[in-house]
Amino acid sequence: MSDPSDLKDRNLPLEDEDSELDDIELTDEDDLTEPVIRHEPTEEELRKMQRRRRLRSAAKLICVLVIIGCVLAAGIYAIYDHYYEYYSTHFYEGTTINGTDVSFRTVDVIKKSIRSDISKYSLTVHEKDGTTEVLSSEDVGWAYVDDGKVDEFMASQDAKHWYKHYRDGAKFEISAGTTYDRDKALASIRSLHALQEEYVTKPVNAALIQNAEGNYEVTPEIEGNLLDASKVEKQILAALDGSKKSVSLVEPDCYVHPEVFSDNENLCRRRDQWNRLLGIHLTYEFGDNYEDIDRSMLLPYITDDEENVTLSTDFVTDLVYSWGAKYDTFGLDRYFRTYSGDDVLVPGGDYGWCINIDETIAKVKAELENAESGVREVIWLYEAMGWDNDGLTGTYVEVSLSQQKLWCYKDYELVAATDVVTGQPTGDRETVRGIFAIDAKKSPATLGRMDVQGYSSPVEWWCPFNGGQGLHDAPWRGAFGGNIYLSNGSHGCVNIPVDQMEAIYDTVSIGTAVVVY
Repeated sequence: MSDPSDLKDRNLPLEDEDSELDDIELTDEDDLTEPVIRHEPTEEELRKMQRRRRLRSAAKLICVLVIIGCVLAAGIYAIYDHYYEYYSTHFYEGTTINGTDVSFRTVDVIKKSIRSDISKYSLTVHEKDGTTEVLSSEDVGWAYVDDGKVDEFMASQDAKHWYKHYRDGAKFEISAGTTYDRDKALASIRSLHALQEEYVTKPVNAALIQNAEGNYEVTPEIEGNLLDASKVEKQILAALDGSKKSVSLVEPDCYVHPEVFSDNENLCRRRDQWNRLLGIHLTYEFGDNYEDIDRSMLLPYITDDEENVTLSTDFVTDLVYSWGAKYDTFGLDRYFRTYSGDDVLVPGGDYGWCINIDETIAKVKAELENAESGVREVIWLYEAMGWDNDGLTGTYVEVSLSQQKLWCYKDYELVAATDVVTGQPTGDRETVRGIFAIDAKKSPATLGRMDVQGYSSPVEWWCPFNGGQGLHDAPWRGAFGGNIYLSNGSHGCVNIPVDQMEAIYDTVSIGTAVVVY
């Protein structure tokens, strides 16, 4: 019989040893002191024994895993059921109602909160320039009406799938969960400071005005803060209907604005037209005298029909005629201070200033229409040599018929004084009185034609001033002055001694005045 130690040497577990021993039945008659005879297991028996051992171990492991799985499943179900029940009555995280965070709150808690917040409700009204006013719950008769909306929101929450949405709350808006007293609200709205006349600045349109300097400018519009009461009521009531906590009267715009602004095309155009016309300052020179056309003269002739500003130039005709009446001297009688200092009235003649009325009218009108400014001259039909000395200037010839004398001046200095012989005072031979301009100068010259005038007289110096009448030397005469002209006068010319005529000829020029009186 094999030794038990041999089994150990075969790497058999002691458990198996015990198992084999258990299979041996002992009796009272058996002598335990005697060695027990054991059956040595075969290889096949050993393999079976190992297979039984592995099955028992696997069965134990499965039992353990099943127990653990059951415990986990029970735990997961308990957690799911807990949160299912929780989110069946509590809102998910991030849920808002009318902008208020109601995460993890129940319907009853929210309703209590709404009721408790009713007295705290206020609507902030935002006005221009950052101004605000507040309507309290008492001002509008604010109250809560449970219309079931909060319950509907809770019912709409998908509690079964809480694990998908527990941090994905919805945003809800309540429009009918609260109510207010419309009449009370309207009364409070109409009592807002912004609607009271003493606090209101009405809008003012931009306008065209004349400033202190006399120019026109566009005054800027005034926006003011006048509100359209009907728009205000509509805007605030809409905010109360939506349970809003703030409302703007600026956006959307509830204000009344000016209708005409400073960049208005009509105002700017008319301003420029006014200033263009009032900026005209034309000065017309008449020697040392000036005639101005400026705003004071133009203003009565400017019209503004609210579309365009226009200047009527009809007044120019009368104006130019008045200049002619004031400054024209051509052909007019005038007083002349003689060599002796006496003032004599000299008739007509063809010397002096005479405005070309028609051309000057057209010129002045064109200058006004072009809004020109500056110093200008009229258009002359006839011109004198200057403006001083009543237009005679300092260079002229003076002839006295009664004294039969001539004086010639250059720049107010006497260059010649001589006796003369003028026309015989009969019929067409008389020397014509008046102020005339020298028309020409010729040296030498022949006066008259035998076949026309019946005479032909050569002279050295000839200066006609009134048609065939003129100044010339008369070498055929032996005497001058006195009463010679009464019986042996010229045919109208002024006969001058040869030794005086040259100086006179050199002094005068075409246009020089000859005063005959």
